[in-house]
Amino acid sequence: MQGLVAGLLLFLGIFIASWKMGLYALAGNFIGIFTAYILGGEHTLIDAGLYGYNAILTALAVGIVFRDGANRLSRYSAIIACVVTVVFIGSVDTVLLPFGLPALTMPFALSTSIFIGARMMMRHT
Repeated sequence: MQGLVAGLLLFLGIFIASWKMGLYALAGNFIGIFTAYILGGEHTLIDAGLYGYNAILTALAVGIVFRDGANRLSRYSAIIACVVTVVFIGSVDTVLLPFGLPALTMPFALSTSIFIGARMMMRHT
């Protein structure tokens, strides 16, 4: 119950900051959880909110924060980046599990770096 209240308060804070960021956060959470279920993600990680949290961070970073100019494709790249983040969560967990290390936000950092780097490379060509 405490996790639900904390999650709702975080969403409320994001919506207060910007309604557009709030919509991206909701979309990122939905895409992350849906993709994790479709791909057969571990239920304890889904219930703990790891998939949704990383997808929210990715959606906000790729879709809003690092959007340059009037890029109308940023929302689509944010959706794809959320799906890639979920795949990275499974990959990073598999690699770090033998060492007893958690993935935390490494999948978010990896996918955001890839998408922002790709956007910068496309601008230079």
